[in-house]
This record gives sequence, C-alpha cells and structure tokens, in this order.
Amino acid sequence: MPAPEWPDELGGLRLELRDHLKRLAIWSGISVLVGIKLIGLFANAEVVRSAGVMTAGWAVVNLIIVGASWNGKPPASRAQFREFIWLNQGLNAGYVGVGLALALAGSSAAVVGSGWAVVPQGLALLVMDGILLRRVPR
Repeated sequence: MPAPEWPDELGGLRLELRDHLKRLAIWSGISVLVGIKLIGLFANAEVVRSAGVMTAGWAVVNLIIVGASWNGKPPASRAQFREFIWLNQGLNAGYVGVGLALALAGSSAAVVGSGWAVVPQGLALLVMDGILLRRVPR
C-alpha cells in the first residue's frame, strides 16, 4: 500500500499516528482477552499460565501507551518520526530475540512461558511499526 498524500506535514503525521495507535489498541485488547483466557484455562500449567500473565500484562502496558499518546503532540518532522520508528523496530527485534532466549533457555516454567509470550508481542509490534514506516513518506 503506497504512502498517502498528506494535506500538510503535521496533519499527516497526526493521522498516521492515530491509525497506528488504533491498530495497537485493537491488538492489545485482543491480547488482554487471550492472556486472561490462558490464565483461566490453564491455571495448573505454569508455562501457559505465565504466558497468559505476560501477554495480558504486556497488553495493558501497550494500552496505557495508547492512552497517553492519543492526544499527544505529533513529531516535529517526518524524518524524526521515521528515526523514532526505526529505533522501535530495533527494540521490537530485540523483544523477539529476548523472548526466544528465555523460551529456549529459561530455567523455570514461568520464564519459559513468559519468553514464549514475548515473541508474538515483539513480532506484532514489528509488523505494526513496519506498516507505519511504510505509510510515512521519506
């Protein structure tokens, strides 16, 4: 999908940021529900319960970020905005790597479950931030 034509610099950034925050809110809402469901269905399976706790907790933090950012000031320029998104992409890749490391080498069921929960969250953020990068012109 090509980047849209913007009415003006700040208006375009504001619209793209709002769309991104909506996507993040939807993903996070679903993640809260999935996390709670995992906790309830697998209360006796520590790996899955821990994954549920991490999934729901991560999603709540994302929802707080959405709420705090919703009426925030847009970035000063497309260049700064893109730099910030690229920084986030690096962090997102790091989340996936840390999640995999915890999942594959964790010393307890809780750590392993938490690691497996971080992987899809990092991947989802990679995709969502990738969409945002594609929609913000250079």
